[in-house]
Amino acid sequence: MDNSERSFFDIDILDQKIKGLIYLASPYSHVLPEIMELRYNLACRAVKEYTMQGICVISPIVHCHPITVKYGMPGDYKFWRKYNSVMIASCVALRVLKIPGWGGSKGIDGEIVLANHLRIPYDEVDLNFEAFQTIDNAWTGIYKD
Repeated sequence: MDNSERSFFDIDILDQKIKGLIYLASPYSHVLPEIMELRYNLACRAVKEYTMQGICVISPIVHCHPITVKYGMPGDYKFWRKYNSVMIASCVALRVLKIPGWGGSKGIDGEIVLANHLRIPYDEVDLNFEAFQTIDNAWTGIYKD
């Protein structure tokens, strides 16, 4: 079968150089819903950028924010800890998205502890895409860490 006949489910993992899924950790909880929405949007943009580069990431914020908002579910680390832990255990690496609020985040701190315990490597990454400046300007006046 040539490439034109392959379906989505026939992707050859070795051909695609996929080594595994990366867990994208980022802050979320905040007393202001506007901050949580901004954090969600930043995580979405990061997932988009990685996906465009062919890097497979999973973000609990991108995945869970819509159902959290729609169904009034808790948005705190304590509630989502077990769920996120299962995701982390399924990944080959953890990457921390350094956006306002990442330092001292109980959720990120707990995720790093788990990654270390599971011997999953982690690193930290700054945003470096053009839209960050636009979104960053929206923090003015409403963000208080």
